[in-house]
Amino acid sequence: FMSPKQMLKIMRLDKARELLKARKDKSCSVSEVCKTVGYGHAGRFSREYAERFGESPSETLRPVKALAD
Repeated sequence: FMSPKQMLKIMRLDKARELLKARKDKSCSVSEVCKTVGYGHAGRFSREYAERFGESPSETLRPVKALAD
């Protein structure tokens, strides 16, 4: 069983990952995505993201930036 709060957190983190992977714009920032998915605290966002996906948000974003160069 998953509480509504836990489900919302998973949905927000999944959306953040989708946004980070889809970014082709070099100006995209982790803090921008953090705010977009409703996190008010970047540190908490990064910690919860890493717990869910095994990498930091910036690590997810990095390959997209490398391809854009």
